[in-house]
Amino acid sequence: MQKFYIVAFSLLLTVYPTFCQNQQIADSLLNVHRGGQFHDSLKFQLLKNITFYETHPDSILKYSNLYINIARQNSAYSSMYSAYFQRGNAYRMKGDYDLAFADYYRALDNGIKINYTKGIGNSYMAIADTYSVLGDSRNAFHFYRRAISELRDSSDSLDLAHAILNAGDEYLNVLKLDSALLFFMESTYIYNQKNYKPGQAYSLGNMGLVYARQKRYELAEINLLEATYILDELGDDYAICDYQLYMADIYREVGEHKLALEYTRRAYYVAVEEGYKEQIRDAAQKLSEIYDTMGKSNRALEYLKVYVSLRDSMNNAGVIQRMSDLRREFEVAQAKAEAQTKSIRAVASNDEITDTNPIYYALIVGVNDYLFSNNELVDLNNPISDAQNLKNALVNNYAFEDENVLIIEDPTRSEVIESFEIISDVIAEKDNLLIFYAGHGVWDEKLNVGYWLPSDATSKSKVNWISNSTVRDYISGLKTKHTLLISDACFSGSIFKSRQLENELDDYGFYKIYKMPSRKAMTSGTLDSVPD
Repeated sequence: MQKFYIVAFSLLLTVYPTFCQNQQIADSLLNVHRGGQFHDSLKFQLLKNITFYETHPDSILKYSNLYINIARQNSAYSSMYSAYFQRGNAYRMKGDYDLAFADYYRALDNGIKINYTKGIGNSYMAIADTYSVLGDSRNAFHFYRRAISELRDSSDSLDLAHAILNAGDEYLNVLKLDSALLFFMESTYIYNQKNYKPGQAYSLGNMGLVYARQKRYELAEINLLEATYILDELGDDYAICDYQLYMADIYREVGEHKLALEYTRRAYYVAVEEGYKEQIRDAAQKLSEIYDTMGKSNRALEYLKVYVSLRDSMNNAGVIQRMSDLRREFEVAQAKAEAQTKSIRAVASNDEITDTNPIYYALIVGVNDYLFSNNELVDLNNPISDAQNLKNALVNNYAFEDENVLIIEDPTRSEVIESFEIISDVIAEKDNLLIFYAGHGVWDEKLNVGYWLPSDATSKSKVNWISNSTVRDYISGLKTKHTLLISDACFSGSIFKSRQLENELDDYGFYKIYKMPSRKAMTSGTLDSVPD
């Protein structure tokens, strides 16, 4: 699937009335740059414009490095944001994801320093895009939500449309086609309002991919060809490569292997010429499959070797670990900076967080059916009905609004973790949260650890189990005033060490306790099994 590459735009960039990479403009600027010596201020502006409009990754790297050096010398945070962002784009186009990741976090750090909402949102979006390319949808969705939230607060609707488009593409990646179309429709509406051709092209192309998934091949072909025509005028070879590969998929599906081969070869040669590792990898895989179908085993093996080599180099564990380390280092640094800022503000104002109008949220999880059920892990009858009954009780009898109650039925491990991420993104320090889980639970005697078993758990492996300590860590990290966990599962008693408040309280004592943040749990059993 094709995502929209955002380019960092500075308020100083007023030479051309466009917001997208454009190779024709870049070529004109490069000719000017080669033409002679310039004053530093003019050279600074020229490099900014070149990196903004350039589409070829090696050229972007060359000029963004020059741009970064000048920006550092002048301590210009807005320019450092832009320069690092462009260099991150270049690394990502070349398939150097850990290097891209590092530069996107550098851009984000500079955006935060100058409170540049648009830049912060775009950095989150680029980080999400990188996770998406690596197949990490959970982290991708997390950062897309942060990007969209930031960009809705900015004045630039185009960047918001880009984030919505790319989030839609991620829904397409995980085959949630209806959600993908909804996101594409919103992005298309904004692009049409702005008469923004590149965005219209990407929306057309991605909708074509949805139609292809739905086997509506005529509509898919029309959309993809129209998108390719627009992008060809803009000189956007990267996107054209991607869409040609999907045109090849369409022709393969209907048995037109020669046409599929033609489109794939076009994409492959352009990708090799421009150094687009992702497209070289994907085109090589498709060429191997097509040649194998056509009975040309030697050619199939030739391209299979190219595919395997690139796949292993782009997705090795070292790259993933470096990306994880970069994220952790950035978040720790940001947490320290935020803590210091909060401490200074608290001393200066001596204000307290008030409990005025807290919002009551609920996350309700019920697991009846297990994908790998057997004699040891049987399906259950009541958790989902219990979950639904609890939601009705909260909405009808207590201070919970329907839109603030998230209920998930038969979720996988990743979906449970994702639900914690969703809650953490929306909840505030004055708000209250109820978490309910009903499903299987397991106790590990050797490790002294209890587990929840989501729908993709197996009885033989802990890979998809969710430990009580993981649940406890998420609850500890949530910025809530009060959190109550209700766990209706076997062996839930290990969730907290302290289990109840022993002494009775008068009204004043209760009020004082309520003013203090709390994390409490109610469980259906201690270290025992409980009935369905």
